[in-house]
Amino acid sequence: MDPVSDPPPSGPALDPPLGRRSFLGWLTYGLGAVAAAAVGIPVIGYLFGARKAPVKWLSVGRVTDFPQGQTRLVTFDNPISQPWDGMVAHTGVFVRYEGRDEREADETKAH
Repeated sequence: MDPVSDPPPSGPALDPPLGRRSFLGWLTYGLGAVAAAAVGIPVIGYLFGARKAPVKWLSVGRVTDFPQGQTRLVTFDNPISQPWDGMVAHTGVFVRYEGRDEREADETKAH
C-alpha cells in the first residue's frame, strides 16, 4: 500500500469545528435579528394597535341657554374618565354664543 497514491480510508464524515470567522458571522446574524425585532415589534404594534374610539359630541345645553355675546361656564363629568380620576373627572368649558352656526369653546385644564 503506497501512502501517497492511495486515498485515505472513507469513514463517517466529520464536520470541521466551528471556526472563528463562521462563529462571528452567526453572532452577527443573531444580533441583527435581535435588533430588527427590537425595532420592528413596536412599529408593528403601532400599525396594528388598538384603534381610537370615535369622537362623540357632548351636549352642554340648548342654544337658548346661552345668550348671544355672553360667555358661560358649563361644567360636566368627563365622558372618558376613569374611576380613579376623582375630582379631575369633573371638568368644564367656557361657551360663548356668537350667533347662528358660530360657536367657540375654550376648554379649561386642571393642572
